[in-house]
Amino acid sequence: MMRNILILCILLGFLAENADAQRRRNRRKKEEKKVETTVTNPTSNPELQDSTKKTYKRKVLSYDVLYDQVVFHSLKEALKNVDSAYVIDFPLKKFSVFPRDLLKLRNIQMLAMTYNNLDSLPPVMADSLDHLQVFNLKNNKLATLPEAMAKMKYLKELNLEYNLMESIPEVMAKITSLRSLNLKFNRLSKLTDNIGALTQLEKLDLTANGITKLPASFGQMKNLTELSLQINRLGALPSSFNQLKKLRSLNLRQNRFKSFPVQILGLQKLRLLNLRKNNFSQIPQGMAQLTQLEDLNLQQNALTALPPGVASWRKMKKLNLSKNKITNFPVEISQLSNLEELNLSYNQLSTIPASIGQLKKLKLLNVSNNRLSSEEKNKLRSVLPATTTIIY
Repeated sequence: MMRNILILCILLGFLAENADAQRRRNRRKKEEKKVETTVTNPTSNPELQDSTKKTYKRKVLSYDVLYDQVVFHSLKEALKNVDSAYVIDFPLKKFSVFPRDLLKLRNIQMLAMTYNNLDSLPPVMADSLDHLQVFNLKNNKLATLPEAMAKMKYLKELNLEYNLMESIPEVMAKITSLRSLNLKFNRLSKLTDNIGALTQLEKLDLTANGITKLPASFGQMKNLTELSLQINRLGALPSSFNQLKKLRSLNLRQNRFKSFPVQILGLQKLRLLNLRKNNFSQIPQGMAQLTQLEDLNLQQNALTALPPGVASWRKMKKLNLSKNKITNFPVEISQLSNLEELNLSYNQLSTIPASIGQLKKLKLLNVSNNRLSSEEKNKLRSVLPATTTIIY
């Protein structure tokens, strides 16, 4: 009897020891699995790794790859797909407060929160969404940005159109990766010198802010290639403006220039220039220097003629001279061999020379609301047989 009890005790001890060993093995496996799925702190150097744990390095996707990702429209669905939630576009008018659960989605690289009621952003966002590249906050109620956004080292595009900005947040100059900034339809009537600190920008849109004057520091943004200042109240440009040598697209439509802004003449890389709906009556001869122009809009000014030398606009494809006071056809236009669209409507032309027939690539000609006789109109059709559309 005693012998049987002894054997039973030994057996139970053996089983207990095996159970303990199994529990230790299971615990070790769980710990190892946890280590393998650990993501390193984004604020630390990704190259430095603790020898006790493996790290998962989040990828920064190229634009081509990013635009091919699945777009999540629901925070609930995105939270179910944390690893693949790269692009999020929330529906309209859903948030008045920035959703904290959004901070769990550490892989977000393109985020749209348009047409909401956000009046602030939490500073902690900059740590959690540190891989964000494109941030669209159009149509919210933001008047400023948190200083912590300076940590967002991958942010390239920021859209703050239709918000309540009255000044340029200083943190923008510290986001050194920022290349495109949209501030259309805000309240930036007075720009301060700090705008010159945005030296990294390539695209800037300040449309419809009621801006009356640009500070001297504006010319410091020497990397700008696209600039829109349309629908403001500018009557002059600072002398530093001619330092924006990389500009290819400049929109100054609907301002208050009573004389042509000569600072533009030094911007010899310009391809698109829009000066529609201002109030100047003359163009300086230096305009001939802008030989890279492809699209020029001078509609709705008070021009009576073009200066000599415009034949140098060899690359011009679109030329809009509508709603001016031109009485004689500028003959040098006939030498713009790449011209595809020419708008001369609402002027005071009574004749157009047959030399216009040299424009072999012309697809659209608008000469409506001039003083052309029926004979002149018929002549145009005969000298421009390949022009698809002629509007009389």
